[in-house]
Amino acid sequence: MKTNKILYFSLFVFVSNCLCAFNPSSTHDTLHSLLTPAIEKGLIPGAVVCFVSGDSIAYLGAFGNRAIVPKPLPMRVNTRFDMASCSKVMATGSVTLQLIARGDLKPTDTVKKYLPKFKSNATIADLVRHTSGLPGYFNVARLDSLFSASHQFTKRQDYLIDTICRTRRPYETPQPYLYSCLNYITLQAVLETISHQPLNQLAKQEVFKPLKMKHTGYKPKNKHNIAPTERKRNTHIPSEQTHLCDSSDCWLGVVHDPLARVMMQGVSGNAGVFSNAEDVAKWCVWMLNLDSTTLQNGLYAGLRPERDGRSHTGYTGTLVRLNWERKQAVILLTNRVHPDDKGKLNELRRAVYKVFIPTTIIQNNLGSEIAKNDGFLEK
Repeated sequence: MKTNKILYFSLFVFVSNCLCAFNPSSTHDTLHSLLTPAIEKGLIPGAVVCFVSGDSIAYLGAFGNRAIVPKPLPMRVNTRFDMASCSKVMATGSVTLQLIARGDLKPTDTVKKYLPKFKSNATIADLVRHTSGLPGYFNVARLDSLFSASHQFTKRQDYLIDTICRTRRPYETPQPYLYSCLNYITLQAVLETISHQPLNQLAKQEVFKPLKMKHTGYKPKNKHNIAPTERKRNTHIPSEQTHLCDSSDCWLGVVHDPLARVMMQGVSGNAGVFSNAEDVAKWCVWMLNLDSTTLQNGLYAGLRPERDGRSHTGYTGTLVRLNWERKQAVILLTNRVHPDDKGKLNELRRAVYKVFIPTTIIQNNLGSEIAKNDGFLEK
C-alpha cells in the first residue's frame, strides 16, 4: 500500500481550564449530581467524562469505581475501557477512511471484489452505513457449535467470514438501515485482504501510532487499571478458551462482545479495542480536524448522524459524540455491564452530553432516510 501522511498531524492533547467557556468546578458538580444517582442505583459502577474543545481536553473527570466485585476499586481518569462497538469507528472505520483517502479503496467498490464468495452487490459504503442487508448478529453459542462440527475450517475467524459471505439477503442493496456487527467484521476481512495485515496491526499503523494513542489497542497484555465487564459465568466460553478464566470473576482485559471474543479471538472489526479517555480525545481531535471531503468520502469512519454532529456508542457503556460546527466532542466511558449487564444508559448519555453542548433535539435512533442520504463525495 502507498504511504501518505496528509491525514496525520501532530497532536498534543492537554488539560486546560482556561480554554473552557464554562466553569470546570461547576461542571464537575453538575456531572456529580447526574452520575451519583446512577452509581447508587447500580446503573454503572463509575464513569470517566471528557470534553474536547478545539484541539484540547477542556474537562476530564472520574467518578465512582471501576470495579465493584470482587472488591471495590476506584475509577481513575486514565482507566482503560472495553470500547465495544466504538471500536467500529476508532479502528475499522478509521482505517477504511484512511485507505479511501489515499485511493487504496473506494466506497463504491463491491464487497465481492475483495471477498468473491460474498452473496450480494453490497458496497463498502453499504457496510460502513449498515445498509448491506446483513442481519444484526449471530447466535454465538450455535455458531460455535456448528464450527466444532465442521471439518472444513480450522479457525473460527475463517468460519465466521464464510458464514457471513454465504448469508443471503432478501433484496438488492441499498437496503433500509439495519445496524449490524457483521458489517464491520466483513469490512475487517476486506481491509485485511487489501493490506495483508491483521486488523490490530493495521489499526496501530494507520491510526493509533500516528496519533500517539499509547494506551489503545486490541488484546492488552497489561491488565492494570482496566475496567472489568461482565461475570464470566454469564457468558459463552468455548472449552479451549477456559484458560481465560483465571481467578478473576469478571472479564478483565478480554473483549466482552461474544462474536469478537469467541469467534474472532479478540481482534474484530465490530469490537475489541481498549482505550482511555485521553486517547479517545486524541482520536476525536483528529476527526474534528479532517476536511469535509475526506470525512464524507470516508463516510465519517462509521459515525452515525445526529442533528448536531455524529456519534457512536458501545454496548459496554461507551459514547463518543462529535460536533464539527462547535469543534467539540463529548466522551463518556463507563462499564455498565459490570458485573451483571443490567444498567441502562440512554437518558444518562443524553444528560451528560447536554451538560457540555446544550441542544433541544437529541436523535439516538438512526432512521433509514438519514442513512440513505448519508452520502459521500465522488472524486
